[in-house]
Amino acid sequence: MEALFISGITQLCFLLNSLRILSYLPQIITIVKGKDDSKSISVLTWSFWTFTNFVTVLYTTFVHFDYILILTNVGNTLGCGIVVFLVLYKRRKYKKVDFSHDGLVLNKIKYN
Repeated sequence: MEALFISGITQLCFLLNSLRILSYLPQIITIVKGKDDSKSISVLTWSFWTFTNFVTVLYTTFVHFDYILILTNVGNTLGCGIVVFLVLYKRRKYKKVDFSHDGLVLNKIKYN
């Protein structure tokens, strides 16, 4: 009975973490399609999630070897990292630059 329980928990963990990796896609698509600088997305939060997932990859690789957790946390690290990269890219692309002319400050959007 205990082996069956452990097997069920393992399969559920793999299934849910696999779906979690797919759950990053709506956020990634929203950022890519967005026509703004993505200021509403917290880079600090997504960076922290990227880092914690990466540390979990290290832990599951070197301390508690478990290939299911390694693979799912690599996927989670990549998903979070892609969100961070895209937000930083969008913020750079749509960075507001002040142009002064005769004391008048105009806000223009810089497109790289």
